[in-house]
Amino acid sequence: MVFLTNPDNPAGNLINLEFIEKTAAKCRKENCILVIDECFIDLAENGASAVPLINKYDNLIIIKAFTKTYSFAGIRLGYAVSNEKITEMIDNMLPEWRVSMPANICGIAALSDKTFIKSSLKYIKKEKEYLINNLQSFGFTIYGSQANYIFFYSEILDLKERLEKYSILIRDCSNYNGLEKGYYRAAVKKHGDNEKLINAIKDVVNG
Repeated sequence: MVFLTNPDNPAGNLINLEFIEKTAAKCRKENCILVIDECFIDLAENGASAVPLINKYDNLIIIKAFTKTYSFAGIRLGYAVSNEKITEMIDNMLPEWRVSMPANICGIAALSDKTFIKSSLKYIKKEKEYLINNLQSFGFTIYGSQANYIFFYSEILDLKERLEKYSILIRDCSNYNGLEKGYYRAAVKKHGDNEKLINAIKDVVNG
């Protein structure tokens, strides 16, 4: 099996469908299943799902999640999309009771809100611009993220630890292959939370 995340992590860049299709074709020749993790794609700018490719490639599985899109903290709800043969095989390996009643209720409520994703994308775009502009003003290097999080580099190598004193958590990405201390990922949140992050970093920068 080959796994790809779209958008990727931690940079948050999108993989185009042409590349996914070529990869699916190559995997099929090698008798290999391609799994695409799209748990963040609904809140990514110009995100295009690979679900339509399911009808063309019988070795493709798409993983989706309510947890990220609808902020279901603690409620594990997601699903996979594939062809009938693979879904039946997966279904036979899963427990009979696989979704809790609270998760079921939340999922139905989320799907009934037809405007949430559209309004969220608009809000995220505005707040991401606010964060990026301020982070750049501190001299941080921003890497083009199309997801609802920002990947950046700072010469403040203990920034994560220093922000914890303000009750703020950002992701230290130094344990990713090829990265080192100074690389971080921060989520785009509500404006008040984003302001709190920027003000805390300003205090750290100013010493």
